[in-house]
Amino acid sequence: MNHGFLWCPHCGHPHELRVRFCPATGVALDRAMNKTALKGHPLLGRVVEGRYRVSELIGHGGKGFVFGAEDLRTKSHVAIKVVVEPTATESILRLEREATLIAALRHPHICSLLDVGWLAGVGPYLVMERLFGATLAQSIRDSGQLPIDLALHLMMQVLSALDAAHSMNVVHRDIKPSNIFVTGHDGMPPIAKVLDFGYARKTDGFMSRLTTPGLRVGTRRYLAPEVRLGGEGTDRSDIFACGMVLFEMLTGKLPFRGTTVVQTERAVVQGDRRWLLGDRPDAPAALGWAVHNALSPKVDHRMSARELHGELRRIAAALRPGLVLVTDDESPSSVRRSPGRGSWVSREELGGEEPSSSSGRG
Repeated sequence: MNHGFLWCPHCGHPHELRVRFCPATGVALDRAMNKTALKGHPLLGRVVEGRYRVSELIGHGGKGFVFGAEDLRTKSHVAIKVVVEPTATESILRLEREATLIAALRHPHICSLLDVGWLAGVGPYLVMERLFGATLAQSIRDSGQLPIDLALHLMMQVLSALDAAHSMNVVHRDIKPSNIFVTGHDGMPPIAKVLDFGYARKTDGFMSRLTTPGLRVGTRRYLAPEVRLGGEGTDRSDIFACGMVLFEMLTGKLPFRGTTVVQTERAVVQGDRRWLLGDRPDAPAALGWAVHNALSPKVDHRMSARELHGELRRIAAALRPGLVLVTDDESPSSVRRSPGRGSWVSREELGGEEPSSSSGRG
C-alpha cells in the first residue's frame, strides 16, 4: 500500500496525499479512493521479470515514477524507476541515458544501478538501490538550518560524486536538495547520495546532442547565471547549484532575494547575493567566502568540485582541531580500526599520517 501518494483517477498521475484537488482538472480528490486508485499503474502489484515484486509508489516527478519493490532472489528492497509516458521518445532516451551514465560512474555517493529492462506498456525501467531516509529538501524543511559540521559533511560527499562525474565529462545540471538523499544507520555518520541524472549532459560524444542547444534544463531557482542567459551548463554550473544548496542548508533560505521574479533573476545574473554570515553568524568566515565564490556570476571565478571539496575539508578540520576526516577510500593502514564513512579520527590513531585528499572524495 502507498502511504504518501494518491493515484488520481481524473488525470492518471499521482499526487501527494496533502493535495486536496487535482492540479490538472481541479476536481476534488477523495482519500477513500486511495487503494483502488493506486491500481491505475500497470506495475503496481506486479512481479517484474519473475524477480521484482512491486508494492508501492515512493516518488514521482514530471518525467518519471519510482516504485518500491522486493527482489525475490536476494530478499532485498530495491527501487524501480520508469517514465511517466511510455510512448514519449525523449523521456525514454533520457532514462536510457541516465542508466548509461550511472553505470559508468559507479560512485559511493551516487545512487547505484542494479539492473535494467523493458516492459510492454511501461517502457524501459531501471532497478536501483532502495534508499531509506529523506531527501535533503525534507531535512531542510524539518530543521530550518542544519548544523555546520553536518552541512559540510553532506556537501563534501556531493562534491565527491560531482568530481567523479566531471572527470568523465558529465555535468549533472539539476543539483538541488530534492535530488540529494540523506541516508544512514543509527550511530553512523549520514551518507549523501546524488539522485536523478535524467538531465545530465555528457560534454563529448553522442549524449551531448540529446539536449537541444540553448534549451534551459534543470530547476530554475538553482540555475547558474550563464544557464539562465541561454548558455550550456558546465561543471561550474553544478558548482553554482552546490553553492545554492549549501547556503540553503545553513540558513534555510536562498541567497538571492527579490520582491518579484524579475528582481530575483536580476540579482542572480548580477551576482547580488547575500553574505552567509548575515544569516548564519556562527559560520566561519572561510565558509562564507567559499559559498560566496561558488555563487559568483563569473564562471571562471568558481572553484572546481575538487577544489571546493578541499576548501570545505580544511574548514571542517578547523572546526574539529586534533581530528582528521577519513573516508572509505583513503584509510591508511596505520589506522587500528576501520572507520566508517566520513569518520573523524585522532592523529594519534593515524600514527601521524595525514590522509590524502587528492581523490576529491568525502
